Amino acid sequence: MRQGVRFGVVLGAALLLPVVATACSSGSSTAPLTAQQKSYVTSVRGLFSQDGTGHAQHSDGQLAEVGDSTCKLMKAGKMDQAYSALESSGYSRGEAGEIELSVVQTLCPDQRSAYYKWTSTPAQG
Repeated sequence: MRQGVRFGVVLGAALLLPVVATACSSGSSTAPLTAQQKSYVTSVRGLFSQDGTGHAQHSDGQLAEVGDSTCKLMKAGKMDQAYSALESSGYSRGEAGEIELSVVQTLCPDQRSAYYKWTSTPAQG
């Protein structure tokens, strides 16, 4: 987990927040999940089932939307914004980190190198 990152309102977070808000308030997605999305949802569902938060109540489709949105920001090189957007959406720092790690392991494996570089680089500011 990155230490010393300054969090706040970030322009890139606006890209994720509407999707996260929709995912958390809408019913389950009608489109079937891909194999990658199922793997991600299984990973995140295990995290939320043990932390006692209301996030465990999200449907698989809602969780997949959060992962997909996070992946899009990561692919755009916006690691800080993806992390901040997750926190701004009600996820704890630990949850946000676990979500990003799960996204990199399942939905965005092409971002592993950039993600690990980001986590090992001291925060600016």
